[in-house]
Amino acid sequence: MLCSVIILFTSCQSASKLLQEGRYEKAAYSAAGHLKSNPSDEALQQILVESYNLTIHQYDSLINDADQSKSNDRFETQYASYRAMQELTATIRKLPANATQKIKTVDYSREMSMVASRAAEERYNLGIKLLDQKNKADAYEAWENFKKAEEYDPNYRDVAQMTERAYEAALTLVEVSVSQERFPLYDINAAWLKQGLIWNLETLRTNHTLLKFTLSDDLTNQSLRPDQKLQLDFTDMRFDMPIMSDYSYERTREVTVTDNEGNQRVIMVQATVYVTRRILTASAVLMAELRSLTDGRTLLWERFPADYTWRSISGRYTGDQRALSADDLSIINNMTPVIPGRDELFRMLSEKCINDMVFRLQTIYK
Repeated sequence: MLCSVIILFTSCQSASKLLQEGRYEKAAYSAAGHLKSNPSDEALQQILVESYNLTIHQYDSLINDADQSKSNDRFETQYASYRAMQELTATIRKLPANATQKIKTVDYSREMSMVASRAAEERYNLGIKLLDQKNKADAYEAWENFKKAEEYDPNYRDVAQMTERAYEAALTLVEVSVSQERFPLYDINAAWLKQGLIWNLETLRTNHTLLKFTLSDDLTNQSLRPDQKLQLDFTDMRFDMPIMSDYSYERTREVTVTDNEGNQRVIMVQATVYVTRRILTASAVLMAELRSLTDGRTLLWERFPADYTWRSISGRYTGDQRALSADDLSIINNMTPVIPGRDELFRMLSEKCINDMVFRLQTIYK
């Protein structure tokens, strides 16, 4: 019983402190939260009444100030205020009836709907003006405004169609062409390359630019007109033959042995380790040229090189295993690995080239 009284006192004290500090909305939520389990607490009920009324008064002042300011975002400010009041009201109305007998709440759904429509109208009209400028930068801003209008009122006029229209106007479509003429010369299967490349390009994150990368093959039967073209070619590919080298070394160690009679003595044990080292190197260069198809400018012409070296070491031994160290055993226990083929080597090289290129493109489409 004493514990319950202490909890009630602490709950009331917490909400009361928030009210005294002028944090009315937090005080209202705090009081409402504690009234769920203690609906008959009169002190908490009184705090809820005071904090709710003061919160409503604060938001009413914000709404009136926004109306007087005539600023472009005044309806959005009003909407945010009405929504906050409505959420607090909904929280209070979920409380037990005996917890809210002293408070009179107001439903703001009608006001929310009204200012939402006006906020949508404001964003919509701004989007129309921006879209009329006929350039991608303004079309992007128009798209953002239409999206915002759609959030406020999804059914406002033809906002869904205008959002799509602005998106298409703002979009920079980049045709991607990959030369694969060299691959048969090196017996490389790169069927995965094009789609993997598009996936990597789509990871580009830009500000105020909408990008879409499409393969040349996918543009043949479409009426899409690309804005830019990215021409890619893997050159200077080299796949060296594996280099193998063998060497050996001796290991000796003193060990203590015990005979059948329990006598101990120190003996010298010896082993010979035979090591095989394999090294394979490969390299390639990705040539990338990005051109604007609207004015012919070259936006990027750059080489992206990649090198890869594969190494392995394995071995065997003769003699007494007790002479071997932990390092010797790791070499001996290392099974002879499978040397990577050209398909695997090219995949690793291309990933490095493409990642470097995408990083470079990030600076162009920032």
